[in-house]
Amino acid sequence: MIRAAMEGNAMAAHNLGYYYFFTKHDVANGLKWLNKSAESGEALSHRVLGDIYINGWGVQADVEKGLDLYLKAASLGDIHAARQAAQIYMRGVKDYKDIDKAIELLERLANTDTESSFILSLALNMKCGMENCYSWELAERAFSCMLNAASAGDADAIYSIAYAYMEGRGVLRDMEMARSWFDKALAKNHRVEDINYILNKYFSGDMNMERYPCYAYWHSIVENNMSKIQRKEKYIDDEGYMNPSAVARGAAQCGEVNASAMVGISLINSNPEEAWKYLKYIIDKGYTSFADIVGNKYLNGDNVKKDDLRAYEYFKLGAEHGDLHCKLSLGLMCTTEGVTKETEEMGKEMLLSVCEMAIENSDEYNSAKDRLDRLDQRDKPSI
Repeated sequence: MIRAAMEGNAMAAHNLGYYYFFTKHDVANGLKWLNKSAESGEALSHRVLGDIYINGWGVQADVEKGLDLYLKAASLGDIHAARQAAQIYMRGVKDYKDIDKAIELLERLANTDTESSFILSLALNMKCGMENCYSWELAERAFSCMLNAASAGDADAIYSIAYAYMEGRGVLRDMEMARSWFDKALAKNHRVEDINYILNKYFSGDMNMERYPCYAYWHSIVENNMSKIQRKEKYIDDEGYMNPSAVARGAAQCGEVNASAMVGISLINSNPEEAWKYLKYIIDKGYTSFADIVGNKYLNGDNVKKDDLRAYEYFKLGAEHGDLHCKLSLGLMCTTEGVTKETEEMGKEMLLSVCEMAIENSDEYNSAKDRLDRLDQRDKPSI
């Protein structure tokens, strides 16, 4: 090994340096050979030297030097070094806090490295929690990265996904999905005491309690993004209690999708124009099921004044985003008796699109096909 190291073999020099430093506790010779290996382009030596200077093992701790070594190792393809550098930027060690640099480092690795995907989700959530930095897109990206790690079996990520579903952090709130992911975490014997406390508090007894975690999350968004809120309210009363409705409205103004949905749906009867603003926002974000739900409420007069025009607006918006159910609802609505020829032709186009999109013999396919067949039969000349 010594001969190979002296002849310029980078890995041999690394092994020799590692042996001197960590086995023989010979700092001088350890650093000598590790530096020789690093100078020859060995990424692992850059990372080990980074560990030495970050932790002050046998040398004066030097975060700047350690970080530079990690970044050099990362540029040579060392995944562990990239993660270490990112975590320094995330923790702000010695004032080196830079979330954007952490995200940039981790995004290069997240598609192929599960641990990096998990850390990236934490970095994205950290950025969401910074002053005036919240956006639904960031929260969604964080959830997507966390889901990658959870799907690969990471126990911390599985727990975090469960909590995200419970709060609606970057995903539509879904207590059934939350319970399912908490059960997966329990199956791994992970954070059992915490999960049992959550299950007892939010998943049993008075189910109105299920809303509380999302309100706390929304309040944190409101507090950190006051500059985005045009109509500020009193979110905490004089006795220290949260005003849930005000918090929901504040979070909705910040762009939180679950809050926007709650506020929008609460307004569809009393203030349809204002409801449209909130609901169009979330439909445009891709949550098109709300278009069909609200459209059918207006169409059928379901706890709201019947309004065919508003139903049409919601169905049309959802259909423009490619929603199958909105296309079906719009197609059926526009092919009823008494509509204009132009409207009926548009309805037929929607129904044909449903037949192309839907699984054959599914309810959606059969509904569209039945209406088209009846229209075709009606238009056949009498013999």
